[in-house]
Amino acid sequence: MELREHAIDAARERELDARAVDRLVFFSDAVIAIIITLMVLEVRLPVLPEHVGEAEVLRAILALWPKYLAVVLSYLVIGLFWTLHHRRFNWVRRVDATLVWLNLLYLLAIACVPFATSLTAEHPGRTSTIVYAGVLGLATMISALLWRHVGRRPEIMASATASREMHLATLMSVASAGVFVVSIGVAFSSSNLAQYFWVLVFFANRAARYAYDWRHAGDRAAPDA
Repeated sequence: MELREHAIDAARERELDARAVDRLVFFSDAVIAIIITLMVLEVRLPVLPEHVGEAEVLRAILALWPKYLAVVLSYLVIGLFWTLHHRRFNWVRRVDATLVWLNLLYLLAIACVPFATSLTAEHPGRTSTIVYAGVLGLATMISALLWRHVGRRPEIMASATASREMHLATLMSVASAGVFVVSIGVAFSSSNLAQYFWVLVFFANRAARYAYDWRHAGDRAAPDA
């Protein structure tokens, strides 16, 4: 009887843990969806005269191209953040207070992406470049802290394999953050060069993955020896 009650309690605890993870993921999804919705709603035509012609309406629509560009770029960046967040949370089986607060800070940083992108599209220059790099650098740094926390808590991870995924995610986030932080310094010399510098995020992530795989190649080969 005691073993049966213990099994029931363990099953109930696993169910509660799964619900907590689902609630956090659903909340994150809802926040990101709201961010994207509000971002699109910000694209508005200026007030036009009552009897304006079709040509004037078309010119007004075309004049908003910086906002269109900002929406597309923000959508792509936020979509990338959401995809990584959604995929990596598959390795989480339990949440704690630290994880919840780090996730909230992560969402706060993502909420600033549309503003930073719009500023860069409509007012290109050193200040807007620094703001954009700062926002993305902050988001990736918080991401690194988030996955590092999960990777250091075996009771949070869904399996032993999750440790490798979390450590790799942390390393890739730190590499991305490093690129954005360095680009802030570059922006003081040339904002255009700093923006081209952001392309290195892709190569930094690939380098981080290769470095991690090379460092741990022996660990995976050991069981086969």
